Amino acid sequence: MTGSQKWADYLKTKQVKRLMTELKKKWISNGHLTGKITLNNISDEEKRDIEGIMGIHFSNSLNAKDFESAIIQNSVFGDSNIKEVLELYFGAKLITSKEKKLIKKNEDEFFFESLRKILDDINGNEQLYNWLIKMKTNKSFGYITLQRLRKTKPNDTLTICSSVFKGINEINQNIYPIAIFASKISGNPHFLDRNSGDGSTLFVSILAYIFEEDYPADSKSWYELLEKANLIKDEIAGSLAIYNVQLLKDNTAHQGAYWCYKYKQPFMLAYCNLNDIDKATTDNNIVYVVENEMVFTTLQKEIKDRNIALICTSGQPSLTAQKLIELLVKGNNRIFYSGDIDPEGLGICDRLWKKYPNNITPWLMDKNDYLASISNEKVSNQRLSLLDRIENPILKETSILLKENKKAAYQENMISIFIDQLLS
Repeated sequence: MTGSQKWADYLKTKQVKRLMTELKKKWISNGHLTGKITLNNISDEEKRDIEGIMGIHFSNSLNAKDFESAIIQNSVFGDSNIKEVLELYFGAKLITSKEKKLIKKNEDEFFFESLRKILDDINGNEQLYNWLIKMKTNKSFGYITLQRLRKTKPNDTLTICSSVFKGINEINQNIYPIAIFASKISGNPHFLDRNSGDGSTLFVSILAYIFEEDYPADSKSWYELLEKANLIKDEIAGSLAIYNVQLLKDNTAHQGAYWCYKYKQPFMLAYCNLNDIDKATTDNNIVYVVENEMVFTTLQKEIKDRNIALICTSGQPSLTAQKLIELLVKGNNRIFYSGDIDPEGLGICDRLWKKYPNNITPWLMDKNDYLASISNEKVSNQRLSLLDRIENPILKETSILLKENKKAAYQENMISIFIDQLLS
């Protein structure tokens, strides 16, 4: 038995656990014993045993180095080493903070290289490689999720990442129901359900990076982000209301939309209704788009006797709305789009305008309309920062005013203006 083992066994019989714990902390922090140790509310037993080991009077503090010297210089148990004594006393190897950082750094490098190898193996797209660099450098867009995965599912982490990367590599190639796509990339139809686990969280974190969005705060924004990647809940989700809009296949009218047109009723359009449609038309090649359901309902009643085309997107344009707008553009329609005058509403209109600059026109969203419909709802600086991306000249002017006032404006406050413009 070594001297260090004898010392460890001996110390275990004494009332020195608190002292040994403090010595251990010193060693882990510095790689050697240094500095003073103070033990508050020391008991008589602790005082007696520490004095017996060190051979000096002890009140409540001592130099850590003096304790080490007392052990090393005491030949009663033979040669000993303070690090070995501490390790044998606590039954565990001592690793300094510096050593831990180095080990973690090496483990991190190996892990991120493993992620890069997955991308190489699946011929990952440029967006994925850029995300990997951004995520690692800024510790964002899924970094925390990956660290949690490494701790909770170390044996499954790379498999989950592989499924996620395969999915990201395939987005926008085709339109898929989410469950089918999830099953395709992972074997689990619930892999991309909200709150289903770190796999779905990582997938959506990467989507947020790709589409320059904040991580979804709720279920609605979660599925809206998935829709941007052509992933839909199902083929009847994302429905929207259309009025006086005709859907055609080879110049033959979609009968459901046609009879709603004849009877002056809105038609609830789902994505599956557009599977075979190749064009959308209106009576005068002009269509008005509003974001809000109540606004749509009110306006539709007012224009019932007129051949004015009207669409309600119910917020962020779903895949159904995006496909319909594409068909309307193909049918050479001019589209007047109106949304709430807040960062998100201006952003939607601006993105549509950028995609179809010859067909999309902001409607009732200029700076005067903003002042006419302003509310008392304050807009956070974080949301206002989204306005920096606005490029449309009309919307840009409005965004400047919105930044100054920091208050949103809503369509509901402009009902009479909407009606006047449509009936004029």
